[in-house]
Amino acid sequence: MRSSQPKLPNGVFGQIRTLLFQPETFFKALVTSRSAWLFVAVLLMLLTGVSEVRRQERLASAAQGDISTEVMPLPSDVPVDPSGMPGGGVPLPPTDGGPSAAPATPLTPHVEQILGAGGSILALWLLLTPLLALVSLFKGRAPQISRCVQIAVWATLPLGVLALLQLAYYGAGGKAGEPGLAGLVDALPFYASLTALQQSLLLSAASKITLFHGWMLALVYLGARHTLRGRHIVVALVLALWIVLLVTLPVVTGAVKVEASLPPVNVLPDGSLPMDEPMTTPDPMSADGSLGTPDPLAMDGAVMTPDAAADSLSAESTSQASVPVIETTMPTEAPIGKPRGAK
Repeated sequence: MRSSQPKLPNGVFGQIRTLLFQPETFFKALVTSRSAWLFVAVLLMLLTGVSEVRRQERLASAAQGDISTEVMPLPSDVPVDPSGMPGGGVPLPPTDGGPSAAPATPLTPHVEQILGAGGSILALWLLLTPLLALVSLFKGRAPQISRCVQIAVWATLPLGVLALLQLAYYGAGGKAGEPGLAGLVDALPFYASLTALQQSLLLSAASKITLFHGWMLALVYLGARHTLRGRHIVVALVLALWIVLLVTLPVVTGAVKVEASLPPVNVLPDGSLPMDEPMTTPDPMSADGSLGTPDPLAMDGAVMTPDAAADSLSAESTSQASVPVIETTMPTEAPIGKPRGAK
């Protein structure tokens, strides 16, 4: 006697419980049962969006905590604002007596972050649905788009569980970190020798190495096998394509991007930067092409004072060959009223 087809519970939370604890039974029952996939889709987008908002807030608070500001005291003759500013305050800008305009701030930064995170989940469904349609096409049947959409939505439920756990973690005062194993990529010995594109792909792949992404792949496999009744090799091909898209899509869209690193700068033990060596030009009077004459202000490593430098320059000027000067005498005229030659 053939066993009857399993049925899904009527309530949405009962269906979620069946998927979490009996995923194989859930996807077998999805063939003939109606699921509350639309409610789950909206719930997933909201959870991921709110989790992203909390993550950005934790990152911003951590960045502000790392910046230490020091207010320098100002002289007494500088006009300052004595409204409780530490260290004497800051100078007041000149005003013309009119009301000052408040700085413009975005009105809905949280809404933008929620839409961005929700849009990433929607993009996953739009990419996974045509891949699942290949399972029916390889069997010579028309693709069942409605069932493919439901499998795509239900298979990403682990990402909603991840977002819910992140909200609880951030609410308890936890710090936002790198997703998956992305924080360990820099420690790899060959990471620095890779190009910027290769580093971005490696970073994207490391961020997907989580328990919840592996759980999602398992649900995709069960849905393709039991709901669409696909062959093992076809389902494995779909999973391979899905993994490639998960890794390359963030790199193509710019969500994961590694900038080209600048060459390292050598720092001296005392923390200062090395100074460039002074440029010297060859002495045109030297026959062997040796370097130019030393600076008259610094000889043998000792710094000369301005008076000593002036004496040195005057001594050099006196050593030069003097130009002979021919003195000429002009005849003098006799005083008026006396004849020339009279005593």
